[in-house]
Amino acid sequence: RMPDGGGSSYSIAPQRARLTAGIVAIQEDAVRMALGQVKHDLATLHLPRNALLAPLLDLYSGVREGLQQSGRAVGQVLRASGRSLPELLSISGIGEVQDWLDALEDDLCAFIRLENAEGYQKAVQKAKRLIEERYDGELTLQELAEELQLTPGYLSALMKKYAGMNFSEYLVHVRIGHAKKLLLGTTDKVYAVASQVGYADQFYFSRVFKRVVGLTPGEFRKRGDVR
Repeated sequence: RMPDGGGSSYSIAPQRARLTAGIVAIQEDAVRMALGQVKHDLATLHLPRNALLAPLLDLYSGVREGLQQSGRAVGQVLRASGRSLPELLSISGIGEVQDWLDALEDDLCAFIRLENAEGYQKAVQKAKRLIEERYDGELTLQELAEELQLTPGYLSALMKKYAGMNFSEYLVHVRIGHAKKLLLGTTDKVYAVASQVGYADQFYFSRVFKRVVGLTPGEFRKRGDVR
Protein backbone atom coordinates (compact mmCIF):
# COMPACT_ATOMS: atom_id res chain seq x y z
CA ARG A 1 0.00 0.00 0.00
CA MET A 2 1.40 3.34 -1.06
CA PRO A 3 0.86 6.24 1.31
CA ASP A 4 -1.23 9.10 -0.01
CA GLY A 5 0.72 12.14 -1.03
CA GLY A 6 4.13 10.54 -0.45
CA GLY A 7 3.68 10.20 3.32
CA SER A 8 6.24 8.83 5.72
CA SER A 9 4.93 5.29 6.13
CA TYR A 10 4.75 2.27 3.88
CA SER A 11 2.92 -1.02 4.37
CA ILE A 12 4.91 -3.92 3.02
CA ALA A 13 2.27 -6.51 3.97
CA PRO A 14 1.08 -7.39 0.41
CA GLN A 15 4.61 -7.94 -0.88
CA ARG A 16 5.62 -9.82 2.26
CA ALA A 17 2.71 -12.22 1.72
CA ARG A 18 3.62 -12.70 -1.95
CA LEU A 19 7.27 -13.24 -1.10
CA THR A 20 6.55 -15.81 1.62
CA ALA A 21 4.16 -17.67 -0.66
CA GLY A 22 6.69 -17.60 -3.50
CA ILE A 23 9.37 -19.12 -1.27
CA VAL A 24 7.07 -21.90 -0.05
CA ALA A 25 5.86 -22.66 -3.59
CA ILE A 26 9.43 -22.54 -5.00
CA GLN A 27 8.50 -19.90 -7.56
CA GLU A 28 11.38 -17.72 -8.67
CA ASP A 29 9.16 -15.36 -10.66
CA ALA A 30 6.98 -14.67 -7.63
CA VAL A 31 10.02 -13.88 -5.48
CA ARG A 32 11.49 -11.56 -8.11
CA MET A 33 8.19 -9.75 -8.62
CA ALA A 34 7.61 -9.20 -4.89
CA LEU A 35 11.12 -7.90 -4.24
CA GLY A 36 11.10 -5.87 -7.45
CA GLN A 37 7.93 -4.10 -6.31
CA VAL A 38 9.44 -3.38 -2.89
CA LYS A 39 12.58 -1.92 -4.48
CA HIS A 40 10.50 0.22 -6.81
CA ASP A 41 8.25 1.46 -4.01
CA LEU A 42 11.12 2.38 -1.72
CA ALA A 43 13.04 4.13 -4.49
CA THR A 44 9.93 6.13 -5.40
CA LEU A 45 8.74 7.07 -1.93
CA HIS A 46 12.00 8.61 -0.59
CA LEU A 47 11.18 7.55 2.95
CA PRO A 48 13.29 8.85 5.85
CA ARG A 49 15.56 6.30 7.50
CA ASN A 50 13.30 5.78 10.52
CA ALA A 51 10.41 4.88 8.17
CA LEU A 52 12.53 2.29 6.30
CA LEU A 53 13.28 0.05 9.26
CA ALA A 54 9.81 -1.30 10.07
CA PRO A 55 9.01 -2.52 6.53
CA LEU A 56 12.49 -4.07 6.21
CA LEU A 57 12.10 -5.98 9.47
CA ASP A 58 8.63 -7.13 8.41
CA LEU A 59 9.93 -8.27 5.02
CA TYR A 60 12.83 -10.15 6.60
CA SER A 61 10.42 -11.83 9.00
CA GLY A 62 8.36 -12.99 6.00
CA VAL A 63 11.46 -14.42 4.33
CA ARG A 64 12.41 -16.37 7.46
CA GLU A 65 8.84 -17.61 7.81
CA GLY A 66 8.82 -18.91 4.24
CA LEU A 67 12.15 -20.68 4.67
CA GLN A 68 11.05 -22.23 7.96
CA GLN A 69 7.83 -23.50 6.36
CA SER A 70 10.01 -25.06 3.66
CA GLY A 71 12.08 -26.80 6.30
CA ARG A 72 15.26 -24.97 5.30
CA ALA A 73 17.88 -23.41 7.58
CA VAL A 74 17.92 -19.63 7.11
CA GLY A 75 21.69 -19.44 7.42
CA GLN A 76 22.19 -21.98 4.63
CA VAL A 77 20.01 -20.01 2.21
CA LEU A 78 20.73 -16.36 3.03
CA ARG A 79 24.48 -16.57 2.51
CA ALA A 80 25.03 -12.97 1.41
CA SER A 81 21.88 -11.32 2.73
CA GLY A 82 21.54 -12.86 6.20
CA ARG A 83 21.36 -10.11 8.81
CA SER A 84 21.04 -9.99 12.57
CA LEU A 85 18.58 -7.56 14.12
CA PRO A 86 21.33 -5.05 15.04
CA GLU A 87 22.69 -5.23 11.49
CA LEU A 88 19.26 -4.49 10.01
CA LEU A 89 18.73 -1.62 12.44
CA SER A 90 22.06 -0.14 11.43
CA ILE A 91 21.08 0.29 7.77
CA SER A 92 21.62 3.96 7.05
CA GLY A 93 19.88 4.83 3.79
CA ILE A 94 18.10 3.77 0.62
CA GLY A 95 21.33 2.83 -1.16
CA GLU A 96 22.19 0.32 1.52
CA VAL A 97 18.61 -0.94 1.52
CA GLN A 98 18.66 -1.53 -2.24
CA ASP A 99 22.00 -3.36 -1.99
CA TRP A 100 20.57 -5.64 0.70
CA LEU A 101 17.40 -6.30 -1.30
CA ASP A 102 19.53 -7.18 -4.34
CA ALA A 103 21.55 -9.64 -2.24
CA LEU A 104 18.34 -11.08 -0.76
CA GLU A 105 16.90 -11.63 -4.24
CA ASP A 106 20.11 -13.32 -5.41
CA ASP A 107 20.16 -15.64 -2.40
CA LEU A 108 16.49 -16.62 -2.65
CA CYS A 109 16.60 -17.21 -6.40
CA ALA A 110 19.77 -19.29 -6.07
CA PHE A 111 18.02 -21.35 -3.37
CA ILE A 112 14.96 -21.88 -5.57
CA ARG A 113 17.04 -22.94 -8.56
CA LEU A 114 18.96 -25.37 -6.38
CA GLU A 115 15.77 -26.77 -4.89
CA ASN A 116 14.37 -27.34 -8.35
CA ALA A 117 17.54 -29.00 -9.54
CA GLU A 118 18.42 -31.16 -6.56
CA GLY A 119 16.28 -33.83 -5.08
CA TYR A 120 12.77 -32.49 -4.81
CA GLN A 121 11.59 -34.35 -7.87
CA LYS A 122 12.74 -37.46 -6.00
CA ALA A 123 10.59 -36.45 -3.02
CA VAL A 124 7.58 -36.18 -5.31
CA GLN A 125 8.35 -39.57 -6.86
CA LYS A 126 8.47 -41.09 -3.37
CA ALA A 127 5.20 -39.38 -2.45
CA LYS A 128 3.56 -40.78 -5.58
CA ARG A 129 4.85 -44.26 -4.78
CA LEU A 130 3.54 -44.09 -1.21
CA ILE A 131 0.14 -42.93 -2.45
CA GLU A 132 0.05 -45.88 -4.86
CA GLU A 133 0.83 -48.20 -1.97
CA ARG A 134 -1.67 -46.73 0.50
CA TYR A 135 -4.47 -45.22 -1.58
CA ASP A 136 -6.97 -47.71 -0.16
CA GLY A 137 -6.52 -46.44 3.41
CA GLU A 138 -7.00 -43.17 5.26
CA LEU A 139 -3.86 -41.51 3.91
CA THR A 140 -3.48 -37.83 4.82
CA LEU A 141 -1.23 -35.06 3.56
CA GLN A 142 0.03 -34.50 7.10
CA GLU A 143 1.05 -38.15 7.45
CA LEU A 144 2.79 -38.22 4.10
CA ALA A 145 4.59 -34.92 4.70
CA GLU A 146 5.88 -36.09 8.07
CA GLU A 147 7.27 -39.25 6.50
CA LEU A 148 9.07 -37.20 3.85
CA GLN A 149 10.21 -34.63 6.45
CA LEU A 150 8.49 -31.76 4.65
CA THR A 151 5.73 -29.40 5.69
CA PRO A 152 2.29 -30.27 4.27
CA GLY A 153 2.01 -27.04 2.29
CA TYR A 154 5.47 -27.47 0.81
CA LEU A 155 4.82 -31.09 -0.21
CA SER A 156 1.55 -30.13 -1.85
CA ALA A 157 3.29 -27.31 -3.74
CA LEU A 158 6.03 -29.70 -4.86
CA MET A 159 3.47 -32.20 -6.12
CA LYS A 160 1.63 -29.48 -8.01
CA LYS A 161 4.90 -28.41 -9.61
CA TYR A 162 6.29 -31.83 -10.52
CA ALA A 163 3.20 -34.07 -10.77
CA GLY A 164 0.76 -31.48 -12.10
CA MET A 165 -1.63 -32.18 -9.19
CA ASN A 166 -1.57 -31.37 -5.50
CA PHE A 167 -1.84 -34.17 -2.92
CA SER A 168 -5.65 -34.33 -2.84
CA GLU A 169 -5.96 -34.27 -6.62
CA TYR A 170 -3.34 -36.97 -7.06
CA LEU A 171 -4.92 -39.22 -4.42
CA VAL A 172 -8.27 -38.97 -6.20
CA HIS A 173 -6.55 -39.65 -9.54
CA VAL A 174 -5.00 -42.86 -8.19
CA ARG A 175 -8.16 -44.04 -6.43
CA ILE A 176 -10.39 -43.49 -9.44
CA GLY A 177 -7.86 -45.18 -11.71
CA HIS A 178 -7.97 -48.31 -9.57
CA ALA A 179 -11.75 -48.09 -9.27
CA LYS A 180 -12.09 -48.12 -13.06
CA LYS A 181 -10.01 -51.29 -13.24
CA LEU A 182 -12.14 -52.97 -10.58
CA LEU A 183 -15.39 -51.95 -12.25
CA LEU A 184 -14.28 -53.42 -15.56
CA GLY A 185 -12.36 -56.40 -14.25
CA THR A 186 -14.63 -57.69 -11.47
CA THR A 187 -18.30 -58.10 -10.67
CA ASP A 188 -17.91 -56.48 -7.26
CA LYS A 189 -20.73 -54.21 -6.15
CA VAL A 190 -20.11 -50.46 -6.30
CA TYR A 191 -19.96 -50.20 -2.50
CA ALA A 192 -17.29 -52.92 -2.45
CA VAL A 193 -15.28 -51.14 -5.14
CA ALA A 194 -15.58 -47.89 -3.18
CA SER A 195 -14.28 -49.57 -0.04
CA GLN A 196 -11.36 -51.16 -1.89
CA VAL A 197 -10.12 -47.79 -3.17
CA GLY A 198 -10.38 -45.92 0.13
CA TYR A 199 -13.95 -44.56 0.16
CA ALA A 200 -16.10 -45.65 3.11
CA ASP A 201 -19.13 -43.82 1.70
CA GLN A 202 -20.43 -45.34 -1.54
CA PHE A 203 -22.43 -42.24 -2.43
CA TYR A 204 -19.49 -39.91 -1.96
CA PHE A 205 -17.38 -42.25 -4.08
CA SER A 206 -20.02 -42.15 -6.82
CA ARG A 207 -20.06 -38.34 -6.79
CA VAL A 208 -16.28 -38.15 -7.02
CA PHE A 209 -16.21 -40.80 -9.77
CA LYS A 210 -18.77 -38.94 -11.87
CA ARG A 211 -16.96 -35.62 -11.39
CA VAL A 212 -13.71 -37.15 -12.63
CA VAL A 213 -14.94 -39.57 -15.29
CA GLY A 214 -18.18 -37.95 -16.42
CA LEU A 215 -20.17 -41.13 -15.76
CA THR A 216 -21.48 -42.86 -12.66
CA PRO A 217 -19.70 -46.10 -11.71
CA GLY A 218 -22.68 -48.08 -12.99
CA GLU A 219 -22.76 -46.24 -16.32
CA PHE A 220 -19.02 -46.69 -16.70
CA ARG A 221 -19.28 -50.44 -16.13
CA LYS A 222 -22.17 -50.85 -18.57
CA ARG A 223 -20.29 -49.03 -21.30
CA GLY A 224 -17.12 -51.04 -20.67
CA ASP A 225 -15.39 -47.68 -20.99
CA VAL A 226 -11.60 -47.85 -20.76
CA ARG A 227 -10.90 -44.10 -20.64
